[in-house]
Amino acid sequence: MNNNDLAIKIAALESCRNLAQQYVDGTIDWLTYWDKLPKNFEFFDPLDCSLEGLTPNQQREIRFYIEWHGGEFSEHEDLIPRKQGWQYGKSDEPYGWVDRERYLEEFSDALGELKKSLKI
Repeated sequence: MNNNDLAIKIAALESCRNLAQQYVDGTIDWLTYWDKLPKNFEFFDPLDCSLEGLTPNQQREIRFYIEWHGGEFSEHEDLIPRKQGWQYGKSDEPYGWVDRERYLEEFSDALGELKKSLKI
């Protein structure tokens, strides 16, 4: 990996961090956050092979954002709370199955813990 690749990955990580903070602060809505965040993940695909050069804290942070977006292979969809009463085919709202209020609350708490532990 050359320094340009690392700089691109760090910029993508910082973009994830900024989007997450804007979402938690209420500057952007859930759908904007949800749609923009994964555009940064392309630089970490496949995840296991793309973390070279990042510090352990940077690796932990990018894994956090990917996990809270459902995971690399949807293995962390359990972090995305389901909206009670939602039925498939009954709503045309994008991602209508997500309980956005609960997601914001749980994500905010988890992000706060991450930032505290990584001293961000």
